[in-house]
Formats: sequence, C-alpha cells, structure tokens
Amino acid sequence: MSKTKWEYLKKGFKTKDIYYFQDDEKWINQISKESYKNNDIEIHYPIWFEWWEKYSSIKKITFIGFSWKLPV
Repeated sequence: MSKTKWEYLKKGFKTKDIYYFQDDEKWINQISKESYKNNDIEIHYPIWFEWWEKYSSIKKITFIGFSWKLPV
C-alpha cells in the first residue's frame, strides 16, 4: 500500500526546519509547519481542505514556550 497523505521535511536550515504536507488524493502539497531549532517556537499552517469555511481567516498558529512538546 502506498502512502497518500504524509508530512515531510522539505528544507532544513541552520535555524529552522520547514515541513510540507502532501495528500495525493486531494492534490495538496503545502507548507504545514516551521520548527525553530534555537528558539522554542513552532508555527503551524492549517490544511484548508477540511476547515476552509469555518477558519478561512487563520493563516498560521504560533506556539511559543512549549519546550518543543506541543499540547495534544
């Protein structure tokens, strides 16, 4: 069985990693998160195919100070 949905590391830099989400069934390949290596910051970008109507004004969600362990 092949993967149809997954998150992968697209670019790794000295200060941060940039991840993308890909869904082959829905033709989505977009940025999903940025994880900073030296600062306790993680930025998530919503995947709009499920929440477009309800949360269209949210562009990103920034988590600061979670010791790299985000809440469930």
